[in-house]
Amino acid sequence: MADRFAHAHFLYRHVGFSTFALLVISVPILSGCQDTSLPLAETPPAETAINTAEVYAPDELTIIAPINTLPGDNNTLIQVAENSIDVIQVRAQDKPGSDLFYRLQDGEDMDKFIMDEVTGDLSFKVAPDWEEPKDANGDNNYKVLWQVISSSGEARSQFMLVKVTDLAD
Repeated sequence: MADRFAHAHFLYRHVGFSTFALLVISVPILSGCQDTSLPLAETPPAETAINTAEVYAPDELTIIAPINTLPGDNNTLIQVAENSIDVIQVRAQDKPGSDLFYRLQDGEDMDKFIMDEVTGDLSFKVAPDWEEPKDANGDNNYKVLWQVISSSGEARSQFMLVKVTDLAD
């Protein structure tokens, strides 16, 4: 009966908050859809099922969100509507077992933001008003440099330009 089964590989790729996993599963399937002679309640012998899992973990600290959208290394543009404090949740990944800590590092407008050191949530301290910009040069483009630090001893930084957009009043 085992010769009526074939193996198929399914590839599962997950990019999560702090992990990257690659999972390959081998499962028995019927080798022909027209073969209905096997009762539904009958299961294949255990020796035909082969389950394997391969997990990939990065070997260095990597910023995974936001992606770089401006010229140069580690530069990105984020657009947010006025009157909202929420900006973005930044994310990184590192070797398994490493703890990550997020912080604001620098930038002309760093004092206008707060960052949760555990979640990476970046927010304005006060909701911006497009008609009354509070950034350093008054153009509604807030400049901030954030950093992620790993318990493995590595650190990465990303420059972020947060552009506040106008809403109809």
